[in-house]
Amino acid sequence: MDVSFVRASVFDLPSRQRVGALFFDGAADMQLWPGPGPEGDLAREFGEGLQRALDVELKKQPEAHLPVPGACRVHPGGLHCDFLLWLATRPPESGATRAPAPSLEAIEAAVVEGLRFAAARNVLRVAIPALGHGPDEAPRDARLAAVVRGANRYVDECARDGRQPVVEEVLVCEPDGRVYRAAAARVRGQAEAVEPVAPPPRAAARRQDADEQARARKPRAPRKPRKPAQPPGPTAEEIDQGRRVASPYAMQRSYAAGDWVDHAKFGLGRVEQVLDESAIEVCFADGARKRLVHGRG
Repeated sequence: MDVSFVRASVFDLPSRQRVGALFFDGAADMQLWPGPGPEGDLAREFGEGLQRALDVELKKQPEAHLPVPGACRVHPGGLHCDFLLWLATRPPESGATRAPAPSLEAIEAAVVEGLRFAAARNVLRVAIPALGHGPDEAPRDARLAAVVRGANRYVDECARDGRQPVVEEVLVCEPDGRVYRAAAARVRGQAEAVEPVAPPPRAAARRQDADEQARARKPRAPRKPRKPAQPPGPTAEEIDQGRRVASPYAMQRSYAAGDWVDHAKFGLGRVEQVLDESAIEVCFADGARKRLVHGRG
């Protein structure tokens, strides 16, 4: 299992890094705390109805609230993932008083629990922000380091028990450059740091000017006829239905038009047509169309 420390928000990962589960932690009663903060950011990115979605899943639990640590699968709403993974890191918050933020050790334990939960559902890639917000919270760089330690604890646990981690990639995400660098120093040697490097503005401008001049000197090729427009991808309702019936994509299987697959890299998609006995065209949830191999069994 690869653990990468990425300078990006969990909400802004590119489509090529679409995740099966996005981790978020909160109270065991799965109630959102009103006002600004991480829970407000999550509600904004999720779209309307986050608390309603949390309440629906809580009612399915055998107890009135989750254990601590505990994990629960929640509908993704507008998030760029297959499902939201709610981690209980503190007791229920009743009344007007918030529970204290979890300790760094509790954050590590919650990450291990979340990865067990994800692995049991064959999730290959997950994204995790700085867990453990709340009153008396530890510095964010320390909480990010605890997330990385938790991921590595899970790997050690799997090795000790002689089982596969199942989860192939853990993306620990932090968009703030100052916090990212402080946390990267803490986890050096424990996670691969991934920080996109942009070219200096002047160099980028010079390159753009040179490209424009080269294009101006180059004779224009005759305009090609437009390709017919591709039919639109699956609707939100179709995607929601497809998520319930999709099976993990495997090149050994043979597919038919209308089948739903869950690809480790591209996410949820529908088979649009069978091109031949060894190739299919799949339209994914983001509208991208890919030619995939099938029937290799």
